[in-house]
Parts: sequence; C-alpha cells; structure tokens
Amino acid sequence: MGTSGDERLMTCDAVSDVYSTFRSTDAGGDMIFSTLLAAQLSNKKVFVRTVESSNECKIAYVTLDKQ
Repeated sequence: MGTSGDERLMTCDAVSDVYSTFRSTDAGGDMIFSTLLAAQLSNKKVFVRTVESSNECKIAYVTLDKQ
C-alpha cells in the first residue's frame, strides 16, 4: 500500500522505498482491508501504524480520521 507520505522516513523497510504491506491472511488483515476500502469510498484520511523494524513495513493497524 502506498501513502501520501515518505515511507523512507519510517522505521521499517518499505518495499521499493514506497510501499507498506499487509496480507488478508494476517491477524486483522480483513479488518485493515475493510477500513481502507471504506476510507477510499468515503474519501476519508487513514492513519497507518506499521511494525517497527519490520521487513516490508508490515501494517499493524489503521484508523479512520473523523472528518
């Protein structure tokens, strides 16, 4: 997943210095996907938390911004 931020500044190894990752088979992966889809459909911002020092900047959780 790409973001509007600079993934090179994160404390993990972004794929191609651009992408964070999650898999639907990961714990909570289906909820992360649902939240991202809801945000896109409603044009809301999402805050992303990654696992520090993880390979591929694994996404730990996401939250929607209450706009």
